[in-house]
Amino acid sequence: MNAENVERLKELRRERLYAAYQEAANDPAYVADMVEINAEFDVAVGDGLEVR
Repeated sequence: MNAENVERLKELRRERLYAAYQEAANDPAYVADMVEINAEFDVAVGDGLEVR
């Protein structure tokens, strides 16, 4: 596989990933899950997990 093909595959992967991010951002159930996970992580930080 040549460098041009590798770069095209990287770009295609990037496009698909960003499309998935956009789809997730528009999914209320996913967003609600992420809000809950973020709140739980904040508790973990308060329990002594070092933030760098």
